[in-house]
Amino acid sequence: MIQESKNMTRLPNEWHDCGQGNLLPFISWKVHWPSSYPEANCTNLKKFCHSFFNENWEEQDNFLNGAARSIAKYLLIGKSYSREQWFAQLTIPEIGDRFIYPFIDEYTAVEYGKAAYAVIHTLMTMADCTTELFHEEAMRLIETAGNRLSHIALWESASGLLLEAFKRGIPVNRLSTLIPLFRLGHGHRQKRIWRGFTNSTSHIGTIVSTHKQITNQLLNDLGFPVAKQYLVQNFEDARKAAAQIGYPVVVKPSNTDFGTGVSTRIMNEATLYRSFTAAKSHGNVIVEKHIEGTDFRLTVTNGKCVSVVKRIPAHIVGNGIDPIKSLVKQMAAKRAEDPFLRNFKPASLDDPLVLNTLEQNNVRPESIPEKGQVVFLRTNANVSTGGTLQDVTPETHPENIRLAERAASCVGLDYAGIDLITPDVSKSWRETGGGICEVNPTPMSIPGTEIQKVDYLFPDSSKGRIPLVVIVGHKAQTTAHTNALLSLTASRNIITGSVTSDGAIIGHTIIVDHSRSTSDLLRMVLADKETEVAFVQITPSDLKYNGLNVGYCSLAIFCTGDNEAQDIIASPLSILKKADAVLFRPTAETLTKHLKIIMEM
Repeated sequence: MIQESKNMTRLPNEWHDCGQGNLLPFISWKVHWPSSYPEANCTNLKKFCHSFFNENWEEQDNFLNGAARSIAKYLLIGKSYSREQWFAQLTIPEIGDRFIYPFIDEYTAVEYGKAAYAVIHTLMTMADCTTELFHEEAMRLIETAGNRLSHIALWESASGLLLEAFKRGIPVNRLSTLIPLFRLGHGHRQKRIWRGFTNSTSHIGTIVSTHKQITNQLLNDLGFPVAKQYLVQNFEDARKAAAQIGYPVVVKPSNTDFGTGVSTRIMNEATLYRSFTAAKSHGNVIVEKHIEGTDFRLTVTNGKCVSVVKRIPAHIVGNGIDPIKSLVKQMAAKRAEDPFLRNFKPASLDDPLVLNTLEQNNVRPESIPEKGQVVFLRTNANVSTGGTLQDVTPETHPENIRLAERAASCVGLDYAGIDLITPDVSKSWRETGGGICEVNPTPMSIPGTEIQKVDYLFPDSSKGRIPLVVIVGHKAQTTAHTNALLSLTASRNIITGSVTSDGAIIGHTIIVDHSRSTSDLLRMVLADKETEVAFVQITPSDLKYNGLNVGYCSLAIFCTGDNEAQDIIASPLSILKKADAVLFRPTAETLTKHLKIIMEM
């Protein structure tokens, strides 16, 4: 047990079948709720959970655990559509004498659990107030907790990928609390991801693509259609570059993402100056020829274009009644209701580039557009700056698809977003003109593309798993089974990661002694890229009360009595209930037969 505070004790993680075919991990807390909470606050909390979370804890003695779970779940979901859908599909176990909830990322889940407890404790110790004031304070506290922890929240693109892995039964583990670095799978079958990067992403390709002028030069030299551009240090250089290229031009920082500081269709020096000033605050600046056409993002995974979306700049549509400033607020409210777009900030009149765009179009925030009139708020089409998306994959011309695939390959990226500007994506770029304006090494994940990315990372049916054998019993009972396993793997030159009374051993090297928990030692063995097969020897009491923090087992071997074995199998801390095979005090012949089977996995 891990003591978190005087009132919260972290229990070992539990594993539950939530109707998705695989055991899912749950954070588990033992919370010592004070018995002195005012009855009026208890009543108000029950009413709040019923009205806001649609949870009814009225008849529950342990309603505080239920309320804490509801708040933790709300914080875990945040604004994520994929996480909201995932939670909605789960069959969650009943609340008992502990506070439990499923998770994707253990680190963030623990922090949100602590925050949920703090919110409830603050609410329950408030002075007597009306139900309305109680509800307002509850919402304020929850919103404050979400904002305070927003820096550790998973990006929506990462959530989609991790959830797709979960659905397939691929183990998911966070490797660092400092950055969102994840391991998918175990041992030699593992893959690692950080944001849009994988362990196969080329460092050279990343350097090339994150320096826009290098990307432009490389693609130009290889015959790709790109815009003429110059890297400039000051406005005078920018003015000369624009004059040499010819208006209209584009101004953008050389090393930023998400459309930050980008201005397009610049027609004169006055606008050029404002755009240059905005871009210069982010570092070096590029001035390039404006390419006429519509902005399209072609996502390439492992050499194949898996998605094409039309990117439409932030805009409002006039109704002949409301001024632009009102329409912008309406647009932001509508965007907040979209399950995908709500994860990205809307365009705002507080943005100088929005005001520049309006001025270019000869309108002001107070102007009233005619009914049906489209007024653009930004010239670039990034979703992160208020743009919207439209899937156009089916109508995209094959030569445009091939252009994107070649560009990703030439830059050296296994996962890339190719930004193509062309008048008509259904026709070849050779016919209509246009060109590639950028190549992105960590493109925003378009809903649905997570499937192709997981297919790329795990093309076989292994689920990223290596064979895992759990031997339950005391050392004297398990020695023969342990020796049989080690002998078989050694005869096949298989690198075995083992956890025994000696500690964590990989091959013939002791990695860590047995001063750490069995679960921690197993985690180290499974995280090592050399491990091809893993096994753990664990006592019945250790497994029954502390569990093993892993969601599958290839072979469970019980060297204990039948009743003790059944108690362990029934425990929510045990994953052995879902073992592929279970043996009770097997003979040497039976054990060898099953070991040979899992060696082929």
